[in-house]
Amino acid sequence: TPSIKMSIITVDLLDALLNPSLGRNAEQQFKAIILPSRIHDLFSILQYLQRDIANGGESITVSRSMLACVLLRRDVSGIGGYASKQPSEANDILSMLTSMVQPLLGFFQVLCQHNQSQVQRQIGFVIAELCS
Repeated sequence: TPSIKMSIITVDLLDALLNPSLGRNAEQQFKAIILPSRIHDLFSILQYLQRDIANGGESITVSRSMLACVLLRRDVSGIGGYASKQPSEANDILSMLTSMVQPLLGFFQVLCQHNQSQVQRQIGFVIAELCS
């Protein structure tokens, strides 16, 4: 059996994806992570970034959050095809997606309190994708 390269999505990986000179290798690393793991990791990093924004974090946090939202939204929109090919994982995937809605709604409210409308809009798009 071929080994599947798996890693977690980190702030360093997001920063590399945001950096044009490092982006190609970072993109390959990102794509090597299986879809459900990417979704889980992007959600986890958004939770971390939420705390950073709530504590008046760095301006780079907004860029990281925007990228994480765009990637998460894209992956959530594609998970249906993955789940149809992996029916044994479908219930776990559905549970994972369902469990993300409430925390993302909380993040949406935090962003409102901290006047972060750009990230808030992207979180709204992710929530809409999760609920569709």
